[in-house]
Amino acid sequence: MGSVGSSLLKSSQSASNLDWIGPSTSQRLPAKRHRFASLFAYRYVSDSLLRFNSRRKNRPISRETQRAFKDLISSWSCSELAALCTEMESSWALRELVILAESARPPVLSISDYLSKALDDRIACDAFIVFKNKRYDVHSSILLARCQYFSEQYALLSKPNGPGPFEISLPELEISNELFEAFLRYIYTGKIINVPKHEQGILNEILSRLRCGQSLEENLANFDFERNGDCTLVFTTNDSYSSDKVGRRNDSRDYFVQCSSVMMTARSDFFRSIIKRKQQNDEPLTIVIDEHLFPRVYAPVILHAIYTGRLDLSKTMDGCPVSTNSLNEVQAIASGRRQRSPLRQAIDVYQISRFLNLYFLAQACEDVMVSELSADTLSGLWSWSSEPDGSAYVKRQCIAYLRGEFSRICSSYLLYELDEDLLYECLLSDYVQVSV
Repeated sequence: MGSVGSSLLKSSQSASNLDWIGPSTSQRLPAKRHRFASLFAYRYVSDSLLRFNSRRKNRPISRETQRAFKDLISSWSCSELAALCTEMESSWALRELVILAESARPPVLSISDYLSKALDDRIACDAFIVFKNKRYDVHSSILLARCQYFSEQYALLSKPNGPGPFEISLPELEISNELFEAFLRYIYTGKIINVPKHEQGILNEILSRLRCGQSLEENLANFDFERNGDCTLVFTTNDSYSSDKVGRRNDSRDYFVQCSSVMMTARSDFFRSIIKRKQQNDEPLTIVIDEHLFPRVYAPVILHAIYTGRLDLSKTMDGCPVSTNSLNEVQAIASGRRQRSPLRQAIDVYQISRFLNLYFLAQACEDVMVSELSADTLSGLWSWSSEPDGSAYVKRQCIAYLRGEFSRICSSYLLYELDEDLLYECLLSDYVQVSV
């Protein structure tokens, strides 16, 4: 824990007493006061010590440490005990601020925020709705996923063969344009925004009539974007790939997968720029991806995260991902000692998500890495996170982990495997846990 006040250091002329910590007064207290101080220490100081140590849930304070600490302060005066409690509370509050600073990351948008932005930007719109002589550009996949009415109408619709957007019809609705825009906003975000209270009942009736009752996350998770996708991702290791290969899978090692262009543009700036350029040039929405940068085995993981906002590493396909310079950091983790599979996968997906500008997914991968932090994985994760394209958040968590487990790691052979920079950064802190 942090250093106590300098007034608690007993000055002594003998070298044997230099490391002795005690009260500022050297006068022994009467037995009655001794018992009172012991009770005070048990009631307040011990509670403060346990609170200060609350972060170490896996290793509580040992009885030996508690007994030694109690013996140390049993003869202190009440004012000295109160001063110790005050300083421990201050140190605890300061340590909490340090932990909050170490856990800070840039905020990321929610899936509803991404889709609301997609509705405003009107990129990758493939349909439109005309309501009271006003045209609203929309995305058919979002409407189909959210409303059963639109799904049934789409099944009966004879979509034109041209590349332009098609019209989606609406039933007769006696509402204002402002309320209709709020209805569209609810479809995209799952939230009722800027609707007066006296009109919220009308909006709920419309949602019930068009069967838009489920939550946004549930609808997106259950919708088959691959079957209803309008964009094709082609994973290839062949640099000479040409667009005439699209649609021919036999005798080809390329991997094709359908996806939703609106979800790709809403979530990823990388895909957004590509799809926007292809639509402006009236080109087919076919995106060729080099597997050295984005291995096909992680395609289901990435797409599922784009659609739902959740990281599910169990969706990783069987096979060996292609390694290249962008993923060389993974080899530093895998070399030497075999790492657990979720850690390796999380590092791979993190690199891909950074390449695709999927910041929400990168943070989810960081959470997996931190959850896999242990004495065995500490050295490898520190080496990876210290690389130029590593994770600064994971690097800070490595230091925090070593700071909390310092006494246990120092008593094992793992101490000799730690990088000097990691030890240096750890020992700079006032909160290194050195007690057994």
